[in-house]
Amino acid sequence: MPKQSGRKSRFSRQLASNICCRIATGETLSSICSDAAMPCRSTVYRWQKLDEKFKIQFSDARKAQAEAIADSIVDIADEVELGRDQLAKAKLRIDARKWLVGRLAAERSIEERDENGPLAAKWASPRLSVEISGLPESKTK
Repeated sequence: MPKQSGRKSRFSRQLASNICCRIATGETLSSICSDAAMPCRSTVYRWQKLDEKFKIQFSDARKAQAEAIADSIVDIADEVELGRDQLAKAKLRIDARKWLVGRLAAERSIEERDENGPLAAKWASPRLSVEISGLPESKTK
């Protein structure tokens, strides 16, 4: 019988927590999954669909990841030394992180809309009503 090779694909709370902790510190899922001791990306996404607790834990880790990456942008900007090459490299690193934070924010808004119906209250524009005495009430459509 041939020896089985491959990555871990059996779900465990310990492994799921390890993945979420690493994401929360700003590490990307690609980087985590490149570790031979970790499952591949598709397995992590499958686990989210199969386990509601992990889905919530992963979503919370993504929120923390966005914060960690945003913090790293400030660190990069503060640490750059004046020099053409250093400025170009810092700008590229900052732009990549800004793109990722924007993508994570977009994912979060989609998740929140899905959880709260098609028009989540926090994304809907508030409707103001003003009463003026002596005028008839308008009918809403």
